[in-house]
Amino acid sequence: MILDRLRAFFSGTLVIKVRGADLEEFINAASRDGITLRSVKRHGRYLLTCRVAMSDYRKLRRLLPQQRFRSEIVGKHGFPVTMRRIRSRRMLILGLAAAVGLLYYMSSFVWFIRVTGNEALPEDAIRQFIESRGVRRGIRKFEIDADELEKELAIEFPRISWVAVRLQGTLLSIDLAEKLTPTPEESKALDVVAAKSGLIVTFIPLAGVPLIREGDTVEAGQVLVRAQAASGYMDGTSGASDSAEVINARAVVEARVWYQASAQVKLLDTEVVRTGRVKTTRKLHVFGLSIPLGIPGKGFAHSECEERSDTILLWPGSRIGLNTTVVTCHETALYPVVRTLEQARTEAIRNARTQALEKVPEGVEVVDEIATVSVSGEGENAVVHVEFTVETIEDIGVLRASQGDDSLFPNP
Repeated sequence: MILDRLRAFFSGTLVIKVRGADLEEFINAASRDGITLRSVKRHGRYLLTCRVAMSDYRKLRRLLPQQRFRSEIVGKHGFPVTMRRIRSRRMLILGLAAAVGLLYYMSSFVWFIRVTGNEALPEDAIRQFIESRGVRRGIRKFEIDADELEKELAIEFPRISWVAVRLQGTLLSIDLAEKLTPTPEESKALDVVAAKSGLIVTFIPLAGVPLIREGDTVEAGQVLVRAQAASGYMDGTSGASDSAEVINARAVVEARVWYQASAQVKLLDTEVVRTGRVKTTRKLHVFGLSIPLGIPGKGFAHSECEERSDTILLWPGSRIGLNTTVVTCHETALYPVVRTLEQARTEAIRNARTQALEKVPEGVEVVDEIATVSVSGEGENAVVHVEFTVETIEDIGVLRASQGDDSLFPNP
């Protein structure tokens, strides 16, 4: 289908009107001669329109006298027609060529400059600096040395930790990243401490003084790696600095952490069930007072009530109304529930497991689950008790301001 359309476009098509007494015979004759008629439409008994290839129109005209038909061209379409029109408009061709040449020439210049990634550094300062180096709007692209400009920017602005200068068409893009300036809190010595109690399974100290090793049991808040003074400060040989330099502790600390929950289920128990009877009352709120317009749950021995706010309009479509509270009470009844020992055990394990897993942080891998089941009482008075434990492996190392001996970080 697409190939046929492309072939028709490049070969050119004609839209013609054909008049005659027996148009069906005309269509059959064209088909016998291998002439393809497209978009054939009848307009009454003696007229039709259709599309035919330019190369087939001469053959089609030879059929017309034999069959007593008359044809008229009402439209021309396709690549040959377009080219014929263009050739007759030389100034249009010259204009298009000039426009293409101008666009190509203008694309060899930089017309836009974009600076991204700067937060503390003012953009105006960066733009003024690159302009002092001759980089401005309207400069030819081949005159820009991106590598050299990156080096000059890094030297001129020490706060820049990384910079990239890229040419994207007529856009000069300067992308940079600034060095992080530590806050007063971040400039303090930092220890690695245990966020949770657990058994250490992986311990890789990266900086600082390690105080534990793999296989140790740690408590929440215990210091695992302590910050230390940098070399040259501990012996007081470097007195040029105004304050002691420290190495903050860093480490990879993974531990086995356990989460526990318990549940109990009776073999003979009662369950609260709604009977289906419902009563609705309202409370009217006027001048800060709550006036009940009925007794909630009247006639129910046991009930569960729900409340929702509502407004009663004084008349349809008005914006003035009375604030009320709708009280809906459902009658409830206690029904006995009898479970087998296995049913009680399964329900207790399910409840305890759900509670334990709710304590596990999202994304933490669970490596083991242990359920301890015990039964107290006998017969119908028996109660199933479950202690459920979930074991995980998680990273428990967190940074905390050092609480160590200040003598480790002497002032010079």
